[in-house]
Amino acid sequence: MNGNFDLLHLTHTDAPAEFIVAARESAGKAEILGSGRGLTRETALASCLGEMAERAAASQIDALQIIEARATDLPGSSIAPNQFWQFSDIQLRDGPDPGELISPRAWSVVKEHVSNCTSWCLAKPNRAGPDVFVPIVNVVLGEGPTDSNGLAAGIDRSTAQVTALLELVERDAVAIWWYGRIRRPSVPLGTLHEPAHSDLRRWLERRQRRTWLLDLTNDLGVPVIAAISADQNGSNIAYGFAAHLSVRQASQSAVLEMLQSELSLILAEKRALQSGRPEGPAGRFLSWSRSASVTRMAHLLPDLDAPAIPSTSSPAADLSDVVAKKTGAPVVFVDLDLPDDTFKVVRALSPCLRSWRPRFRRGRLQSVPRTLGWTREAFDETSFDGNIILI
Repeated sequence: MNGNFDLLHLTHTDAPAEFIVAARESAGKAEILGSGRGLTRETALASCLGEMAERAAASQIDALQIIEARATDLPGSSIAPNQFWQFSDIQLRDGPDPGELISPRAWSVVKEHVSNCTSWCLAKPNRAGPDVFVPIVNVVLGEGPTDSNGLAAGIDRSTAQVTALLELVERDAVAIWWYGRIRRPSVPLGTLHEPAHSDLRRWLERRQRRTWLLDLTNDLGVPVIAAISADQNGSNIAYGFAAHLSVRQASQSAVLEMLQSELSLILAEKRALQSGRPEGPAGRFLSWSRSASVTRMAHLLPDLDAPAIPSTSSPAADLSDVVAKKTGAPVVFVDLDLPDDTFKVVRALSPCLRSWRPRFRRGRLQSVPRTLGWTREAFDETSFDGNIILI
């Protein structure tokens, strides 16, 4: 990461959790370079530095070998840009969902590259299988609507790959649940039963604000947890999500992300008092949180009758095989770090797993809830209202 930046240590009231933000001044405003959370300051710092490494690596192309060619001229198979973006035919015709806040310039990139991509790089499967050409515009940040979904840093390549794929799995489960308005079963806070988590669990149980966990695990069988909190009247909602190979670890990570979103609400409210209006992504989240209520959004509440999906016990090494078998398409990885980088950074890509952004191309968003018997109704993007707010 070039340039100077400050590391800010933040706390959320008396919660037994730590938060670190890396920021610098840019054009008179604070630019967030990365943020981290953990039960200790050391783990929060490591998380923050890892996120900084991810964004820095994905914002440049120095580590990539770029191939300039039309898809028909490539010496191997390729995946078109919109197979990763997953905009529906209606969205490609009428424009993106307004809630996604895609700029006209970014949307022009989508229209340009939907069927006419000419810049590619090679992506590799985790194990056996041929390399695949993927569009540069789906790998690098700063062009089009590609975001950080599936980006991960780790102390070694294998760790980064598993973390990146778990993020894809998490976002897929969140999108299917949120946009389908699907009720899911609860997970007891007692899941946080280990000594390292007990202080956090007791703190959640004794505070006035309500907290509960939902099991979003879908057909992939990988544990995905939503942590949701609200005032006693069900408003001022905050949430966090996580996928992990264990329910316990997914629950802890989701709770920490939820607390980070609560902290964002507190800070956004302070800034709104100073400026007179909520600003930026955190400001939009604050506006939504103030007006939302769990009584009007039933999918945020646990369904006591909903059956849980059994979690897999597959080791990390088999995770990409599990996902590929369930979705019918391989997961591929692009290495983004340079040889002298401290962290290994990868981007995981799947043409089937869904982003939690409002992208409604036909696929798992429509098929998974019906296959699992969660709903009998077909998803209708034209009548949908209420996107997940990203911060």
